[in-house]
Amino acid sequence: MDRHEVFGTILRQVQPSIKPKSPIVVALLAIGVATLIRLLLDPWLKSNGAYLFFAIAVVVAALYGGVWAGIGAIFLSIPICDYLFIEPRFTWFIHDTRADSIMLISFALLGALTTFIIRRFQEYRSRLHESMIELRRSNEDLTQFSYIASHDIQAPLRMIRCFTELLARKDEHLDEQSKEYLSMIVCGVRNMQQIIQALLHYAQAGQGTIAKERVSMEAVLASARLDLHSLISESFAQITNSALPTVDGDPTLLLQLLQNLLGNALKYARKGVTPVIDVSCSRLSREQYQFAVQDNGEGISSKDCDLIFAPFKRLHGHEIGGDGIGLSVCKKIVERHGGRIWVVSQPGAGSTFFFTLPVSR
Repeated sequence: MDRHEVFGTILRQVQPSIKPKSPIVVALLAIGVATLIRLLLDPWLKSNGAYLFFAIAVVVAALYGGVWAGIGAIFLSIPICDYLFIEPRFTWFIHDTRADSIMLISFALLGALTTFIIRRFQEYRSRLHESMIELRRSNEDLTQFSYIASHDIQAPLRMIRCFTELLARKDEHLDEQSKEYLSMIVCGVRNMQQIIQALLHYAQAGQGTIAKERVSMEAVLASARLDLHSLISESFAQITNSALPTVDGDPTLLLQLLQNLLGNALKYARKGVTPVIDVSCSRLSREQYQFAVQDNGEGISSKDCDLIFAPFKRLHGHEIGGDGIGLSVCKKIVERHGGRIWVVSQPGAGSTFFFTLPVSR
């Protein structure tokens, strides 16, 4: 559950309690409780702090009953407090003009301040509620987009590609230029399908609820190496690792994270140099681990270290295969786990990707 969902849950729990049916009832209850507590403590407090409990009662009434409950609590507090707890006792406020004037001004200021705070709180609550609605609508749109991308858009693309390939194979009367045009159409359709698949993967990385559980990063790394076995064998890459801990996270997403980082290191290895990749971890704090995936590849300039996490940002153009979405997905996965990801690199000296994950409890 991310922070927006947590805020939404809190909002739904708090809202019913701050919408009472009657402000007068709230004011009476607040002042009644304050009076009872003050009477019980009177043998020890005497006349000290006579206003304190009623000031708190006014704030509580205003918070739970709204502005009118706060105003009602103010008018109830003044005579009760003066009659029962202000010396001389059991005299109405009209008999002590100076003390009553101070009390009246104090409660008026308190009421004004409380009203201001309540209005700001209500505005914030309203904006938060609107944000939650907008976020829910955005997630629904994203889900709809995923369905469209995986079905409605790709269906006509597959048809175009299929019939174009059939036309290129069966029509013997096409000249070389026409065949080249058909080949370009097939290539364009294939690229479009790859882009749609990349967008779909990027959207899915940010959807759904994370299945938080204890995950052994040693096991995740072993699975990632198994999935990348052919690439590792072809490049004769050497992958080492230190002891990796157990973290709280989604095993599927964490596997995708390491697959993308290892695949990225293999993809951008220097020509003629055996790829060497090391995965390590250190305890960053009581709450987080810091992981590092270090390679001896081509490296990137410092000015591009932030750009590579943007969707479809390809520093090498189309010279190297890929959809340009892998590191963007990594960033989204890490952030959904409450961490962050960054890279330290120099051209020709390799790169080290750092990311943080929560400690398993």
